[in-house]
This record gives sequence, structure tokens and C-alpha cells, in this order.
Amino acid sequence: MPSDILTPMPDDQIGRLALIEAMRANTDALQRVGRQVEGQEKKFDEIGKTLGEMKTDIALLKNNALKDQVERNTKDIEKIEAWMGGVNAAEAQRRGERGAVAAFFNSKAIPWALLVAGGLAAWVKGLFQ
Repeated sequence: MPSDILTPMPDDQIGRLALIEAMRANTDALQRVGRQVEGQEKKFDEIGKTLGEMKTDIALLKNNALKDQVERNTKDIEKIEAWMGGVNAAEAQRRGERGAVAAFFNSKAIPWALLVAGGLAAWVKGLFQ
């Protein structure tokens, strides 16, 4: 046979070796695919774990006592601001009254005007006759 001349082994052995080599290549390819699938499974597990943690965090934020405390503090701040507005208004009114009295006593025209008005009233009533 001509194949005996070209190759030192029979054709059936060459076929078996080719089949073994093909099986080895397929096994290597399956192992690579398996490693890739395992890597993807790990990534999917990490993504699932992260999503679970995010759901937990969101639930905690919704039910968190800090939210209630912030709302209470906000209401307290609004009450304090309203109270301070009243205090500031009272202070402004007091300053205005004190300012009017001070203006009256510091003015030179107002006492003279009152003196003249009092004199006119007395003259009209006949106190100076």
C-alpha cells in the first residue's frame, strides 16, 4: 500500500489519532466554555447580590427613623421661625414706639407747638381774663 510507504503506521491508527486529537480539542474548547460560564455565573451572582443589597438599602431608607427625625426637626424649625418672626415684630414695634417717644422729646418744634396749643386753649376758655 502506498500509505505504508509514506507513513510508518497504518491508516486506521492515523484515523484514531486524528479522532483522539479532535476529541482533545473539543474537550479543551468545552473546558474554556465552562470557565467562561463559571465567570459569567460569578458575575451574575455578584449582580444579584448587589441588587439585593440595593433593595435592602432602599427599604431601609423608606422606613428609616432618621426620616421621621428629619421631619420632626423640620416642623420644630418652622415653629421656631414663626416664633422668632413674632419676637422680631414685637421688637420692631417696641423700637418704633421708643423711637416715636425719643423723637418727641428730642424735637424742638413739638414742645413749642404744644405750649402754643395749650395757651390758645386756655385763652379760648377764658383762663387769662
